[in-house]
Amino acid sequence: MSRNRADRDSGLNTNRVERGRDRGEVSGIVQRVDDGRREIHLRTGERDVIILKYDRRTVVYDRDRDLPVEDLRSGDEIAVRFGASSGTEQYADIIRMIDRRS
Repeated sequence: MSRNRADRDSGLNTNRVERGRDRGEVSGIVQRVDDGRREIHLRTGERDVIILKYDRRTVVYDRDRDLPVEDLRSGDEIAVRFGASSGTEQYADIIRMIDRRS
């Protein structure tokens, strides 16, 4: 799957994921989803809160079904993979549900 999105920064030392690093994945607990700004606020295992951008093509996989990003809830545990670059911001390519908040 080829999408025009950004490479992931594994450092995560700011509240935005920086551009130009190796492609990878980050996981954590959803703090909130801002539909208007198309941002996911995610608390990582290192206890940092990072802000992840997404667009209309971003897909959330939850077992045997696809969900819109807007269906993510505070407390959901997810893993996010980043794609190719788009300007200076990182965009989530694929989001995989690890554990759904009850």
